[in-house]
Amino acid sequence: TVVNGYHSLPTPRVTEAIARCTQAGIPVCLATSRPLSAVKTIIDHLQLIGYCVISSGSQIYDPKKKKIITEKIFPKDAIRRILHIARDFDEEILMFDGVRETQMIGDALPRKVVGMWFPKLAPKILVQIHTQLSTVDGISLHRMEAWDEGFECLDITNGQASKLHGVAQVAGLLGVDTHEMIGVG
Repeated sequence: TVVNGYHSLPTPRVTEAIARCTQAGIPVCLATSRPLSAVKTIIDHLQLIGYCVISSGSQIYDPKKKKIITEKIFPKDAIRRILHIARDFDEEILMFDGVRETQMIGDALPRKVVGMWFPKLAPKILVQIHTQLSTVDGISLHRMEAWDEGFECLDITNGQASKLHGVAQVAGLLGVDTHEMIGVG
């Protein structure tokens, strides 16, 4: 979390501390709900070389290779059920294909879905949608405040995608036990 605004960079003090860790051979990794497009500037600014858990744990990015190395995508059945529920409530739902955010247009399913979310729900409607979505196998639901006051948003990921899942996967990639890691947020 960058507390000085969505598009701000870490302070010089934080930047220097991370540089010292990197120089000492300590891998510094990032774990965030944001997609690569929203954090690439921060990753580059900090010159991170450790794996980065992004998109709510749905993707792991390798800054050295400058590519996504793993993704957790939605099963087609789950996408269909989620879209059916969204239509029943006549609520906007957005999808993330791993690169860009899209809206569902027509009935053709996207080739790949890495994340889905309802960006603006009244709390009462959110509870109803959440209740119905909790019957869909293989997904996880994350309730958050929306940008608009008085509304909430509902983030949906593959059931095996969370920042915790991602950090555990990064530990495996680095050959480090999770008890040897520290998370700061």
